[in-house]
Amino acid sequence: MEFWYDDATSLVNFEVTVEQSSYFAMGYGVDMFDVNMVAWIANSASSSQKTMWSTSESGPATSTEEYTTTIVSYDAASTLFTSTRTLNPGFTNSYVIPLDTDLNMVWAYADAVSTNAYHGGNKGIISVNFPSTGGCSYTNSASFQAKIHGAIMWFCWTILSLVQVTTNRYMIQHWQSRQLIHSVVGFVSFILTMAGFLIVMQSVSWSISYSVHNILGLIFTFLSLAITVSGSFAIYLMQYGKIDINEVKLRGEVDRHKMFGYILIFSV
Repeated sequence: MEFWYDDATSLVNFEVTVEQSSYFAMGYGVDMFDVNMVAWIANSASSSQKTMWSTSESGPATSTEEYTTTIVSYDAASTLFTSTRTLNPGFTNSYVIPLDTDLNMVWAYADAVSTNAYHGGNKGIISVNFPSTGGCSYTNSASFQAKIHGAIMWFCWTILSLVQVTTNRYMIQHWQSRQLIHSVVGFVSFILTMAGFLIVMQSVSWSISYSVHNILGLIFTFLSLAITVSGSFAIYLMQYGKIDINEVKLRGEVDRHKMFGYILIFSV
């Protein structure tokens, strides 16, 4: 696929090759919530293109056509499309494409000629910039950042959380070593969790869509903060408040810290 802005015609151009009996779709955003989309459907002589408006993670509805599309050629393997679109088609729900500005675009494909067919994991995000002088630059940085985010979260709440549980339950006889390991690993886990949160938020231009994953991720991020604060406060009371472990338990700090930790670990 290739796309670029033609400053002579003020049109955005798309050249798309799609395998037969499948579709390729793109949307102006980072997910499928209230997004203006376009799909190219390869079906030999019946190949087509359509504009869509998506309101959720399900089959988007067809909307007013915004593209001028030509089926250049097709064979047994694929169909070649060329499409053009103005920066602002002016219809309801039309996305106004900005120039000289980074734009996140979501994409997906599926081995089906119906755009209601689920694409599974065949999806991603690219960062696009259409210069006012013409052309286009784009990267898969958003998808890469999402993978980094996932790797960080997996490491924190699979590997480091196992260390946290192990030190807390099975190193009671080594109080000082246990406390040091537990505290350091907990702090590292919190820093990495916040880093993963900031990385993915930056990749989607600090916008949060109303998907289950995103909402739970936001809740767990603040829960991670609560775990760190409760654990730090318990340590403070024991180290500087001259309060022993039994008194701290009476105040509920240790139990509260454990509760936050187990909720997060078993939830993720």
